[in-house]
Amino acid sequence: MALERNGRWLLRRNGAGETPEGLFEFPALPLPSGRTTPATVARLVGRRWGWRVKDCRELGTVRHQILARSIAVRVFAARVVAGPAVPPRSAGAFRRADLSRLSGLPVSGATLKIARLLASR
Repeated sequence: MALERNGRWLLRRNGAGETPEGLFEFPALPLPSGRTTPATVARLVGRRWGWRVKDCRELGTVRHQILARSIAVRVFAARVVAGPAVPPRSAGAFRRADLSRLSGLPVSGATLKIARLLASR
């Protein structure tokens, strides 16, 4: 889930036991099976993190491979308009960043692919 707030994008650092551990990624939002609309995604963002979002849209799918495992990530983007600066109980895990400065952060390859998709829109 690519969430923009005040011109910067929210990233979440994976904790111990999460793969890839210690790297920043766009926050993952588990989606219900079947067709998922942007309105549904906006509601799920509110339930999970307490943010109210606008302009939620699906940008496309990013494909990524980790060793022998291939994954496809549906990318939704939205603008955060209200809610906490960071979700409760996870202050250290979230930060905001400009897309142009991601190379200075420990990020996953999938995150860089999503950033390229965002920059192309």
